[in-house]
Amino acid sequence: MLTLNPIVSIVCFAFNHEKYIRQVLEGFVSQQTKYSFEIIVHDDASTDNTASIIREFQNKFPKLFKPIYQTVNQASQERGRVTKLVYKAAKGKYIALCEGDDYWTDPLKLQKQVDFLEANPDYVMTAGNTTVVTKNGSTDYHTDAYTFTFNDLLKTNILGTNTCTVVFKNILNQEKFNLFATTSVGDWLLWLLLLKEGKGYFFKDNFGCYNIHSGGAWSSLTETQRVISYLDMHQYFLQIFPEYTNQIKLNKLAVLEDFKTLITNNTQQAFENSRKIIDINLFFRKLKFRVKKLFR
Repeated sequence: MLTLNPIVSIVCFAFNHEKYIRQVLEGFVSQQTKYSFEIIVHDDASTDNTASIIREFQNKFPKLFKPIYQTVNQASQERGRVTKLVYKAAKGKYIALCEGDDYWTDPLKLQKQVDFLEANPDYVMTAGNTTVVTKNGSTDYHTDAYTFTFNDLLKTNILGTNTCTVVFKNILNQEKFNLFATTSVGDWLLWLLLLKEGKGYFFKDNFGCYNIHSGGAWSSLTETQRVISYLDMHQYFLQIFPEYTNQIKLNKLAVLEDFKTLITNNTQQAFENSRKIIDINLFFRKLKFRVKKLFR
């Protein structure tokens, strides 16, 4: 099926995902839909066989795939460059996300989500349950269906490991797009920008698998690095959503309390392990600076 005017643009970011990418792409091409979709896979100059596997699928499904192959790693050149490039290429009415190390397991995933969005114009995004996969096995996380709003996501990123299941309306203008493209936790801000325009719906269905491994951008961070990232995001939220200043400040204090609990409950060895990744003294200097900014 030609994809000159696709209903859905599947967007996938890949870098050295040789171990996972075949299963990812199989999940894409196995989708059973009544409408057209395109598959945009961005390979950021992988040094393994990721690009060759993408080419294999491109040759087999030339009408579906619109891959982007880089010869120089773009993520290292400028934060947000890859995100801007890929989303600009997406022509669909809806965008479906899946990183190059996660994968879909339900062949009716896209059909279910688009059917819902088409029937409910006051909703702008959907997501669903996932199975979390680690080196020690997998765990199914099941939540019944529910509606979520901007206020729900402002408190915390409740979608967490469900990012690979998200389908949303392609409605953000360039100004809003640039806001989330260059942040450390861009998906969270993306959800908030979308939810300013409507509601979100979470399916009870299990749509895919989220891989946690040492090479993952988020899962490879230590707890202290994640705390700093969350604090930075809340500070960014203060600039973008000033009308929610009080709530955002309370959220930042909650992050600090969570970190205090983490340090209190962790063993000395766990704390020492975190120091191998980030210098704790530097962390607390940064933390003190962020607390000062919180109450300005």
